[in-house]
Amino acid sequence: MLIISHRGRLNGAYDPNSDNFPGRIYYILEHYPNLGIEIDVRYGDGLYLGHDEPKYKVGNLWDILFKYKDKIFIHAKDFDAAKCLSYFGKELNWFVHDNSFMTFTSKGDIWCYPNHEIDDSRAILMNPQETTENIYLYWPNIKGICTDNPLLYL
Repeated sequence: MLIISHRGRLNGAYDPNSDNFPGRIYYILEHYPNLGIEIDVRYGDGLYLGHDEPKYKVGNLWDILFKYKDKIFIHAKDFDAAKCLSYFGKELNWFVHDNSFMTFTSKGDIWCYPNHEIDDSRAILMNPQETTENIYLYWPNIKGICTDNPLLYL
């Protein structure tokens, strides 16, 4: 099962200075080979990392996005970001959603909003509340989970 760090979080703690921070993203990808990562992207005068607002210019992060494209899930937070990412087709794994219960990523994964889990080999569950054992019990066929506490699942 793929374990995905939500915005670069490792231990559940919210830190506005490390969420979607380029250095944190690179650190996780380099030092935790068994983790994937979900990042938020917005459009300003180009693509930026940031959940609520454009914060860090993607700029030279493009090399990292392509180097680790099988481990990075890009959440486009606005239409212009999704439009920009759409030019890459299935090369990068990105998705857009707001209030939907689930959405498909550009590579065909099913990103499931919390409390709307499905048992499917393409499903990635967002912040499930269950322990590792219960995840395997209730959803034995899923592709992975995205969590604020990825180290608990390694």
